Amino acid sequence: MEDTSDKDYLGFKNDSAIKSIIGDEKLLFSDKIIKVNRYGLSQERNILITDKAIYNLKRKISKRRIPLKIIFGITINKLTDEFVIHGTDAEYDYYYISHKRSQILQTIYSAYCELFPNEKFKFAALTEKSLKNYVTSKKEKKNKSNNYPYG
Repeated sequence: MEDTSDKDYLGFKNDSAIKSIIGDEKLLFSDKIIKVNRYGLSQERNILITDKAIYNLKRKISKRRIPLKIIFGITINKLTDEFVIHGTDAEYDYYYISHKRSQILQTIYSAYCELFPNEKFKFAALTEKSLKNYVTSKKEKKNKSNNYPYG
């Protein structure tokens, strides 16, 4: 895997609080990000990507760990910096906005392919005003509903 030391924008690599969250996982990327909640409100968060998972952090407190193995696919908006990480089965989606989206997606994709070399990674690029209609909520997942843009 490529050298990712320059992608630790928050300087979390040697942070003891972060090390206690990720354990022996290898930190690949960290940065501030905007998470859009189910009400359409923007929330500042920190995103942390390791060789095994994506972490949504509020400051240095883990709000959710998304194992790479449960990622169904990713949808991006060609008009904005929005993207949605789609979860499989019972895992609901995460809706993010970041000007470093391409770095984030490349990091996720590389880590995923390294862990699962024989799996196909689903990716969709849409031209929409917003991706909000492509986000599957926790409630929708419980009802076995998905808003995936894949055929």
